[in-house]
Amino acid sequence: MGGKDAFLLYDTYGFPFDLAEDIAEEYDMTVDRAGFEAAMEEQRQRARAARIDSKAFDDAVAINTLLAGVPATQFLGYETIEGESKIMALVTAGESRTNLTAKDEGYLVLDATPFYAESGGQVGDTGMMTGPTGRAKVLDTQKLANGVFLHQIQVEEGSLSVGETIKAGVDRERRRAIARNHTATHLMHRALRNVIGEHAHQAGSLVNPDRLRFDFSHFSGLTEEELAQVEEMVNNVVLDNLSLETFQTSIEEAKTMGATALFGEKYGDEVRVVKVGDYSMELCGGTHCQATGELGLVKILSEAGIGAGLRRIEAVCGHNARIFFLEQEKLLAETAHALKTIPADAVKKAEALQTELKNKEKEIESLQTKLAKEATGDVLDHKETVGDINVVIAQVEAPDMNALRSMADLIRDKIGSGVIVLGAISEDKVNFVAMVTPELKGKGLHAGNILKETAKVAGGGGGGRPDMAQAGGKNPQMVQPALAKAREIILAQLS
Repeated sequence: MGGKDAFLLYDTYGFPFDLAEDIAEEYDMTVDRAGFEAAMEEQRQRARAARIDSKAFDDAVAINTLLAGVPATQFLGYETIEGESKIMALVTAGESRTNLTAKDEGYLVLDATPFYAESGGQVGDTGMMTGPTGRAKVLDTQKLANGVFLHQIQVEEGSLSVGETIKAGVDRERRRAIARNHTATHLMHRALRNVIGEHAHQAGSLVNPDRLRFDFSHFSGLTEEELAQVEEMVNNVVLDNLSLETFQTSIEEAKTMGATALFGEKYGDEVRVVKVGDYSMELCGGTHCQATGELGLVKILSEAGIGAGLRRIEAVCGHNARIFFLEQEKLLAETAHALKTIPADAVKKAEALQTELKNKEKEIESLQTKLAKEATGDVLDHKETVGDINVVIAQVEAPDMNALRSMADLIRDKIGSGVIVLGAISEDKVNFVAMVTPELKGKGLHAGNILKETAKVAGGGGGGRPDMAQAGGKNPQMVQPALAKAREIILAQLS
């Protein structure tokens, strides 16, 4: 199979490349991996071009040009979240600066940094930087293609200057929350493959302090039972408090060990492996917990399709999972209070009220039918004869369209043959129903055409079939003039 064909299956239908290879092997065939990866790279370039508008592109080009001579930043964030570093460059408003002062915003480059730059779905770190004469808040951290880390800063007081040694400190709690969510994505990935099959490859992710989002390849939505199995499996690993191990090795050795790679990603000769006990092992450059117990609890919030053959799970863990359950507990308490019961009996009380409501609705419907039958006698007093045709045109009392239609049915049964046009005020509007018994269709009578003009008089519209039609109007005070118009139309249709 050609690489472009394999990519079409993957991109359009979410068909995993590994599965295509396995199937091809069964039939003594091969799949062009190099062609597939080339098509994948073309897709990435198209996506990048679509995401970058002209201004953002110009800014990126300007920053790269300004920082052309600055060496790659040494990342210290795996070992520490704070340390002393030297300011190598400052950039703001498209130009290099020797210093930034209070209220200035821009980008700062260090020789070494504990701040993680956005990568692999994990958002960049935030925190503080403190120098000899000033302090700045770090709003985000990004990385250029040449390995230079850009710290987006806002100077809060004093000034920061190129060449100064400053103390860089990552927001500890935010980093820990991100690490918990990133570790949770690894547990989720392995659990999904265990439950629905090894074809469930990661197809993207977002890891921030609030929640995790995990995209994967699969051909249908997960059942409630499958989601429950995934969640239980992940939380069992959390309760086991498995240690996480990270190490550098060659890409060949990592594959030999069985490490899972994000398919389609380009890896260097040396890769970083994140191993969770004997449960999972993946290639990953992100930050993680030291043990799974730090996650506390993982709760899946949603699972949905995002494209052909692609699904998305969103989940929370740690403090955010606790907050989620506190909110659910509060909602349950409020619901129970509204139902005048205790939380444990809320479902039973809601079911009982539903049954009671259905019984009341049946009772109301029965009473309305009874009232309609009683009212029918009065309405029949309005019966008139046009030639040899019975015509009933009247304003009646009916709470809604269903009741009005039922009354028209009763009158039709009483007169046997004829034309009925009824109008009823309901709240701040008016409803109309017209019926023509079947044997009168040949005489030019048409219920839909009658109501079409009738409803206009009351500021509305409607229509329907020759034998039955319904309409509405906005002006209740125009019911009688509208019914008078109906009489005119009936006479015109008969003439």
